[in-house]
Amino acid sequence: MGKRIHRFSVGGIEGAVVEILEPDTHDLNRSLPEDQQRPGDATVTYTWHFWYLCQAGRHILVDAGYYAQEAAEALRELGVSPDAVELVLITHGDGDHVVGLRHEDGGPTFPNAHYVLSQDLWNFWTDEEALAARYESPEHRAIIHDIREILRDRCDLYPETAKLPGDIHLAPCPGHREGHVTYRVPTSAESLWFIGDAIFDPVFMEHPEWPDRSDNDPERAAESRRALLAEAAEAGALLFTGHIPFPGAGRVETADNGYRWMPIAAAEDA
Repeated sequence: MGKRIHRFSVGGIEGAVVEILEPDTHDLNRSLPEDQQRPGDATVTYTWHFWYLCQAGRHILVDAGYYAQEAAEALRELGVSPDAVELVLITHGDGDHVVGLRHEDGGPTFPNAHYVLSQDLWNFWTDEEALAARYESPEHRAIIHDIREILRDRCDLYPETAKLPGDIHLAPCPGHREGHVTYRVPTSAESLWFIGDAIFDPVFMEHPEWPDRSDNDPERAAESRRALLAEAAEAGALLFTGHIPFPGAGRVETADNGYRWMPIAAAEDA
């Protein structure tokens, strides 16, 4: 496991990006369309993140990482008990975003939390045939079963765009995985957008029309990405991404036929 923490304060909201796992490398050509393959070494760095927010005294997580212990330790470094987490916003169901919701014994990492996710993700999680088709490992399916039971009576499901308490907006962003959504959190200064795995690398900002072959539905994901980037550039939103190198946060501006990524620097490593 690896952990770094980038703290931020924006418009009355205190927050942190938490890096989980160790940084890794990825061959970008595995994701690029065949007619856009890059010659030579196309290696890029991937990191993995989840996010903590304190909004008007409420302790909120966006996703929960891969290890319950790591998530809990990161919160304690931030001065927050896992028992104090009130709300967990789930972008999608990949393991590096949700396995941290459960301890190894199957119990909840955040026993007092309420959860938000899309109706489409819940439908996938409760379709045993679909789970078996995606996950060959019975152990992996058992983890999903545990998470499902943790959430069953403590979650709100949304089939479409919705406004949540605290003026947080849930916005569907289909194509990457079942029920993939983003969350937009207002502040007095600017809007914070937590976009999950909508964009894995800045090359897909420079060329938002390119399909990413790692997505479930690359063409639909590209449509979602184009719409998201256009809105984010117009709004001047601060984006938080799941895998762009730590802290994976920045803004976009229009450039040529695509967008330019302007990352923020890591303010603190812990």
